[in-house]
Amino acid sequence: MRQIYETAANREQQRDIAAEAGRALKATMLEMPPLYPVDYLAVKPADTGWSHARVEIKRRDINEGQYPDIMLSLSKLAALKSLAKETGFSALFIVQTNYAMLMARPIMLTERDYTIRHGGRTKHTRDQWDVEQVAHIPMALFQELERY
Repeated sequence: MRQIYETAANREQQRDIAAEAGRALKATMLEMPPLYPVDYLAVKPADTGWSHARVEIKRRDINEGQYPDIMLSLSKLAALKSLAKETGFSALFIVQTNYAMLMARPIMLTERDYTIRHGGRTKHTRDQWDVEQVAHIPMALFQELERY
């Protein structure tokens, strides 16, 4: 079994991002247990367009225009899409960058919208599983939730 690298500090950073995203979305963010396929469940009143969404949260140390896309593990993307399909809930991929909080809607993405490559953590690789199949989602498919 693979070692767990997520630390208490990682979870705390994720909680801070989730709180900020919850305010921007006007939703309550419910944290999922460690090792659950997604990070949060966002809940808001049904008359707002969606009432529940599965949410994956990431922090990327990038500046505006630095990269043409944002990477997400293909297994994470598949989990978001699968859970959304099975539950009828929406799915959100929220990324905090150095300049803005961004959001994409994975359930609306098809294989033509992103590129699949073998990659991931290629700098400071922790183990042989840090490099895997990843989806490169173009920046154009993200909307800004908040600008810093």
